[in-house]
Amino acid sequence: MCSSPESDAARRAQRHGAPGGRQRGFSLVELMVGATIGLLVIGAVSTMLTRNEGLRRAMAASVDLTTGSGHLAYHLDRSLRSAGSGFVQTWNASLGCALHAARGPTTLLPSPTPFPAPFGNVPQTVRLLPVLAHGGAGAGGSDVLALAAGHSGRAETPFRALPAAIGPSGVRLPTTLSLRGGDLLMLAEPGRHCLIQQVAAGFVGGTSQDLPLGGDYAPESVTGPFGIVARADYNLDAPAWVLPIGRAPNSAPVLRLYAVGTDRTLYSLDLLRTDGTAAPVPLESGVLELRARYGLDTDATPGIDTWVGPDDPGFTAAELTDGSAQAAARLETIVAIRVGLILRDTQVERTAVAPPTLVLFPDLPTAQRVTRAVSEADRTMRHRTLELTVPLRNVLARNAQLDAPPAGWAP
Repeated sequence: MCSSPESDAARRAQRHGAPGGRQRGFSLVELMVGATIGLLVIGAVSTMLTRNEGLRRAMAASVDLTTGSGHLAYHLDRSLRSAGSGFVQTWNASLGCALHAARGPTTLLPSPTPFPAPFGNVPQTVRLLPVLAHGGAGAGGSDVLALAAGHSGRAETPFRALPAAIGPSGVRLPTTLSLRGGDLLMLAEPGRHCLIQQVAAGFVGGTSQDLPLGGDYAPESVTGPFGIVARADYNLDAPAWVLPIGRAPNSAPVLRLYAVGTDRTLYSLDLLRTDGTAAPVPLESGVLELRARYGLDTDATPGIDTWVGPDDPGFTAAELTDGSAQAAARLETIVAIRVGLILRDTQVERTAVAPPTLVLFPDLPTAQRVTRAVSEADRTMRHRTLELTVPLRNVLARNAQLDAPPAGWAP
């Protein structure tokens, strides 16, 4: 049977999809297979994007914590290693003395008013010690660190004043060769409080033994809770020491407090205001806790024998600064300081990424560890612990000199 030309043309049009021909579509099975494949591809891509975003966020948080930890470690380590520089040589005359200082007409120490937050729980009378931890005086029960050091490399060798040589305008020393105008000094004498002074501007040391005093930090007297501490009262009953401690502002001495605030920021306070401001300076945000431990050398063998905290009997800030012979003996045994911090990032994750508890000083006996519980809300943010163990090299050097055998001694 022969087909007509019209039917052949229709079949060809249908086969080639020409207009007017019947279109052939996808079957239901084909549509379901295609949709399934599409969903699988979309799911795989979404999973990859989510995972990459999580990795990116985790990396960003890790970088932030690493940067903050590195900054704090460098700053605290550098400051702690210099603790005691410039005044441990005159330990018997200066250790534990109440610091008196004024800048112009403003009395700085002892502070006439409480220190600004977060240092409000620190006593307004500051004692001269290489390092002192005020246990629980910071926000949330954190410790507050107090550091004191002359500026390293500024000829911080103490001078003994010549007899009856401290007057209204200056002091006479065996030599003034290393001193310059603007240098900060400290007058120290056994049984007397310490007084911050300054070399008059324009002075250049040389053969003259007369050292003129003047400038912002050269008060003739400072009035505080102990009465009037006057420059003219030094070097009368006993030999006085003149201690070079630095130069403001570029080579200023370290006389600072460190504490964690309620806003979870670590602050520093310059007690001498050498930068011209009385406000605490923020050092790093995201710091939840700061704790300290003293490393003690209690026997004749060099090395740390035990660790104690600033709340342990005999080692509280009040007991170490009470001026007793027992306090002086304990201070000589402190040869290292260990500082622990807990940091937290601000990046919030969908799931818990922090453990339920964090522990500082985990290698110490249980009584010396610090355990902090992490709330459910805070567990969605990454945390990190940072610990520094810093030897007090100036104290160690002094102790080594005291323990050294006399010249010519032989076993």
